[in-house]
Amino acid sequence: MNKRGDTIVLETVIFIALNLVFGAVMTVFILNSSYGALIYEQNYAKEIALLLDEAKPGMTITLDMQEAVLIAQKYEFAGQKVSSSDALSKIVSLNKDLNLVTVSLSGRGGGYSYRYYSNYDVTLDSRGIVLQIKVEDKNA
Repeated sequence: MNKRGDTIVLETVIFIALNLVFGAVMTVFILNSSYGALIYEQNYAKEIALLLDEAKPGMTITLDMQEAVLIAQKYEFAGQKVSSSDALSKIVSLNKDLNLVTVSLSGRGGGYSYRYYSNYDVTLDSRGIVLQIKVEDKNA
């Protein structure tokens, strides 16, 4: 007859579930902050985008990403050991349709994306801890 006891239990369960979700999000944030991943993701994404904006067709840009590889190895890239030879292909990605550079050091997807404005054909090639960016004209 009196459903008041049922609502108290439901409210308590919802409160505990929301606290667990909040705690998990805060733990991930603190872990990212402690490794410095957030700062390095932003730094590398912006640096690559600015280099692409200043690039001319025919240029090859090399970028030392040793610190990014070391952070990705600390994370073990979503539970998988990352060798430095193939780490950059997983860390840096380009969305050529939207002109976005995405750098993800944790391997959990997401990462930090930054837009570049040049309209060139860009290819990425990883050579150990060095990222090689080739810029070509789209018509070529």
